Amino acid sequence: LPASLALIRPNPVETTAEIDLTLSESGFTSLTLIDLSGRKVATIWEADVVKGFYTKIFVVGTLSNGEYFLQLKTPNELFAKKLLISR
Repeated sequence: LPASLALIRPNPVETTAEIDLTLSESGFTSLTLIDLSGRKVATIWEADVVKGFYTKIFVVGTLSNGEYFLQLKTPNELFAKKLLISR
């Protein structure tokens, strides 16, 4: 089962997004939102997890409209996917 940051829906996001993740290894995993300058602007999820499929809910809150990257970091892998916030 390969790891992936599979799907963000909807994208662009107005208020709330569902994020599907597949993890191929157990261990400490984090899902963060990074702006285009590389700054972490939100931590969506951090946990010591077992491998498998997860769906996480992300509430945009007061974040500004624009382009961001979702970053999924597992013990041995790093994934990123573009996320747009547009109200």
